Amino acid sequence: MNMDRVRVTAASLLLLTVAACGAPLRRQPPQCPTGNAARTIGDTMVIHAAPSQARMGRHLQVWLQLPAPRPDLKDLQLFIDGHPVPGLEVRQIGARCALRASGKVVGYVETYEFMPVRNAQSKATWAHLLGSPDSYLDTVRVGAGLANGPEFKTNPVRDSTEVVFEVIDRNMFGGVSVVFVLLLALLVWAGIKTTILRDAHPVPPAARDQEVDPAARAADPAAPDPEPAPKPPYSLAKVVMAMWTFLILGGYFAIWLITGDHLGIFTTQALLLLGITGVSTAASVAITKQKNEQLAQQARALHLQRETLRHRLSETAAQLRATAHGTDDLKQSAALSQEMVALTDDARMVNAAIEAVAKQAPGAKNFFVDLISDANGPALYRFQNLLWNVALAIVFVVGTYRTLAFPHFDDALMALLGISEALYLGVKITSPGKPPTDRNQQGAQAASAWVNRLLVTRRGGPTGPAARTGGER
Repeated sequence: MNMDRVRVTAASLLLLTVAACGAPLRRQPPQCPTGNAARTIGDTMVIHAAPSQARMGRHLQVWLQLPAPRPDLKDLQLFIDGHPVPGLEVRQIGARCALRASGKVVGYVETYEFMPVRNAQSKATWAHLLGSPDSYLDTVRVGAGLANGPEFKTNPVRDSTEVVFEVIDRNMFGGVSVVFVLLLALLVWAGIKTTILRDAHPVPPAARDQEVDPAARAADPAAPDPEPAPKPPYSLAKVVMAMWTFLILGGYFAIWLITGDHLGIFTTQALLLLGITGVSTAASVAITKQKNEQLAQQARALHLQRETLRHRLSETAAQLRATAHGTDDLKQSAALSQEMVALTDDARMVNAAIEAVAKQAPGAKNFFVDLISDANGPALYRFQNLLWNVALAIVFVVGTYRTLAFPHFDDALMALLGISEALYLGVKITSPGKPPTDRNQQGAQAASAWVNRLLVTRRGGPTGPAARTGGER
């Protein structure tokens, strides 16, 4: 019974001593001796570190063994793997334990607490310690020392000053990765299904933009069947803008997950990259729109002519059927038949002209070919622009991974990118559209002008008296 009381008392005293010296998490702290010290205290020494698993933003505790008289520790700073981490908040916690030898105080044990965060002073050190991560956890040696001075000696038993540093929180990394991949997948899906990464539709697709009226189909056998509209090619400017947007977003997420810092990450160069690509995309869209406007005007005029001809064909066919069931006016019936033949020929020529205009607009081939090609095929100025953007993107990714900061592009590199974008836009403005590829397309364009004159002189044009009957010609 007495032995049990002694054990309970000893355990209680041990817990009180641990609490007085500032107990760490998940690790047994050193104890203040109750008797004489077995040795004389020499230099200041780091004898313990806690918790056993540390990370950015979590308090890290360090036990120091100090000689008597006690040195001044007002400039105390944290060391990790021998590298000083300046600018961290530090405070003493727990009680100061006196170490005695022969009844005299020969030293002390004190506990200090640091808050590992990234700031302007410690950014370079954390980049060295945490940059180029290859695992979620890393074992590091924790120490302490004075600012602008050497690191204190550490306990010969290294296990007491080593901690497992959590480089990346697995759960946070998994969650952010899922969100990032979903956003990227959404962009890829939209890029395939929509025009978010493509040029705008240049002209209404030839003979595919409207369903053919059944009555007009019976009267105009030359009208082709409606087909799915062809996809426009991928836009180099839009793809480059999307690439830099996701690279910078991914770098921001990576730096935040590892360092816990969400402020001061963006640099002037990163903002310039977004600005240059954004302005280039806006200018490219405007140039493409202007170039497509002429084709669109031609296409709209031809479609209006085709609708006018279809309307005239429907009216003439109805008059011909009424004449067949009415009086035997052979002369009027012959005139209506001739009108049907002339209108059908006109319709064929307008359809050929519409096809010719549509074929002048560039169509999608494949992703890479679209990026380096303009209306006339692969172009060196587009390949050069793509090459420099990819080169800087590789430098950006590697630099962010190694230093946990957006890399610094000097003025020369930013000027190089600006010149590349300006050259791309300048040649895009001056480059001609896609010319007719064969004689049929050239003839169809001439036929379009002929049909337009014919409609004006013979039937009053698209806005003229299109409802006139064949006998009122």
